[in-house]
Amino acid sequence: MTANQSDGVATADRIRRFELAFAWLATAFALACFARFYVDAGALWRDEINSVNLAATPELSELVRRSEFESFPPPWTLLLRAWTSFAGGSDGSLRFAGVLGGASLLAAVWLAARGLGRAAPVVSLAVLAVQPEVLRWSSTVRAYGLGACLGVLVLLALLRVVEAPTRTRVLLAIVATVASVQVLFQNAVLVAVAVAGAMLLAILRGEARRAWIPVAIGAAGALALLPYLGVIGRVREWSMILEQEVTLASLGDKLVGSFGATSKVALAVWAVLAAAALAAGVASLVRLGAEPERRAARARAIVGAALLVLAPLVVVAFFLRLSYPTESWYYVGLFAFAAASAELALGALAAAKARLAVLALACIALVGGATSAWSAMPQKLTVVDQLAARVTSEGKPGDLVVVNPWFLALTFDRYYVGPLEVLTAPPLEDRTLHRYDLIKRRMLETQVMAPVLERIGAVLAAGGRVWIVGDLNPTPNGLPPLRLGAPPRPGSGWSALADLFLWSTRLGDYLVAHTTTRQLVYAPGETGQPIEATTLYVVQGWRP
Repeated sequence: MTANQSDGVATADRIRRFELAFAWLATAFALACFARFYVDAGALWRDEINSVNLAATPELSELVRRSEFESFPPPWTLLLRAWTSFAGGSDGSLRFAGVLGGASLLAAVWLAARGLGRAAPVVSLAVLAVQPEVLRWSSTVRAYGLGACLGVLVLLALLRVVEAPTRTRVLLAIVATVASVQVLFQNAVLVAVAVAGAMLLAILRGEARRAWIPVAIGAAGALALLPYLGVIGRVREWSMILEQEVTLASLGDKLVGSFGATSKVALAVWAVLAAAALAAGVASLVRLGAEPERRAARARAIVGAALLVLAPLVVVAFFLRLSYPTESWYYVGLFAFAAASAELALGALAAAKARLAVLALACIALVGGATSAWSAMPQKLTVVDQLAARVTSEGKPGDLVVVNPWFLALTFDRYYVGPLEVLTAPPLEDRTLHRYDLIKRRMLETQVMAPVLERIGAVLAAGGRVWIVGDLNPTPNGLPPLRLGAPPRPGSGWSALADLFLWSTRLGDYLVAHTTTRQLVYAPGETGQPIEATTLYVVQGWRP
């Protein structure tokens, strides 16, 4: 070995140690954020409670039947059921299970980097370790953390199969693919993208005959979804009430808003890293045929750059087709997949200066984004538990509780321990899950609020008080009461938003007309509020 070669090896080894040091530091920071979320996130909110309540269904057959009211396939619910059987169903136990989901994503990016020849997941952690929305939503009691983990592992497994299709690798890829779609339905989209990337890798490596292997593995994942066709069919019977006008602009705003929930420094670094990944892919494509010993690395870089572009386009197209408004947590898997794709593209950089530049950018992102990520973790997800505690301590015999809108009852019922009668607006016979099928039926009823209003009147006339957990929206003075025809309606179809507002105004108008005192007991602040922030009123004094 020449002196220059020896110096080159020593330099590469030092850079490798620097990369490892950064990656372990970023991992430790992310774990610290998870720990802070565990301590400070507080009570479960309604989506988490929906999962917990479904997991507690006594009969497995009933659990599977009721899975149409959950966002994830039954295996995820069964996994949660197994956890509660082992560790209990307390908030602390469930929060810990959620944090394990977030930690699994960190493990996945480490495995992906090492499995594809990188010393450490420098790029992935530069993005994920300081992304508040990823840290928060991957560690809730939902499937997004574990689903994102499996999405990254599918990409790793399919690429490794193409490079060396051994029996073990094929088996692991099938397991990862099937598990991925069994935890998170929308992972089917990322699996399709990963299959396309693996096919491209086979072609670029000059081994096009292997391109059928990832296709066959992806088909196995698709077949694993066939048992849920009945569930999906039942969902279609009521899911139209959730549909809204979804445009490319609205999805783009949500995606950018979710990704931009961090410091401007981190955002700028991520933009530079993404541009560098794309540039690495283009440069590798131009020089693919040169230096045959570098062909494999350059093929990976091209695939990584292609996936970095393709994944967001396909996911956005999927949500457009779904016609359902998205939230930040829907993009956790995409963020993780895109970060792994950028890692794949930049992993082809062999020059010491290029690796040091990437490492420097990663350090800037970690330092620049740490404060915003850390400060975002204590934000609680709900205040309804506090309202339930208030009603528990101050409610008196003869009082009544009305929860408006109805879906807040999932959280209220978990935390309220008093004897008072609890109704929802509109009344529902099952408040344990998001029963949108029942809401669809209520939308067809002309006097759906009558039983609730009659019960309120009886309680007030008897001298009791009514606690309103949620909205109180009477019709503004001078305007006629809101009237809606039966759905589907011109312009809005089956959308339930109008009905939710109608039911709320019916409640508000009744209370304004028939009560003498309406006291606002709790109102959320203007900033830093949980996603499930609402008001609490107490009304009394009957006026016929």
